[in-house]
Amino acid sequence: MPVIRVLLAGENKLLQEAVFQLLAAHQDMHVLGAVAGEAEMLRRAAELRPHVILLEPWPPPLAAVRVIRAPRARVPRAALLVLATRGVNRGHLLAAGAHRCLPAGAGQAALLSAVRELSPEPEPLSHQGVTLSPRQQEVLALAAEALSNKQIARSLDISIGTVKRHLHVVFRKLGAVSRLDAVSKAASVGLLPRHVPSALGGVRN
Repeated sequence: MPVIRVLLAGENKLLQEAVFQLLAAHQDMHVLGAVAGEAEMLRRAAELRPHVILLEPWPPPLAAVRVIRAPRARVPRAALLVLATRGVNRGHLLAAGAHRCLPAGAGQAALLSAVRELSPEPEPLSHQGVTLSPRQQEVLALAAEALSNKQIARSLDISIGTVKRHLHVVFRKLGAVSRLDAVSKAASVGLLPRHVPSALGGVRN
């Protein structure tokens, strides 16, 4: 029997414990752990490669969107199942990359069903016809490491102006509005090496 690997993430410890016990009672599910911080979630997800990340977003709402985007870029093959909380717009979470949002009133059956439905590795987002040159990939990969334009230029032995031009082209190709957005979109469609971004939370917009 295939076993679904699930990572729990959120600040509500009581909710985490209840969900942990619910999932652990089923033989086809294995809970990898429960984390309460964004950085820890990204680190554990990268190490353990869960099939599903069951996430209760951190407040405020804008932070919830960021918390969704980070694992979508870091572990694009993990499905993100979000437990919606008050004050969080479900549409915004889905637009940020969540695969499914359960309303606050969803019961145990709905939760179990959603985990099982999302357990196959989801297809990455597709930007048909978009390609990045090796140099553009190198520049964006270093940007994902939170390096400044000056540091990227020094690392690749190119000018700062060339770095800016590469980033401008990447933004245009991906329809991105910031470095964070470009890294997230590029990683989600396999246009960046799997080991980056290692510090998405530090990407400078």
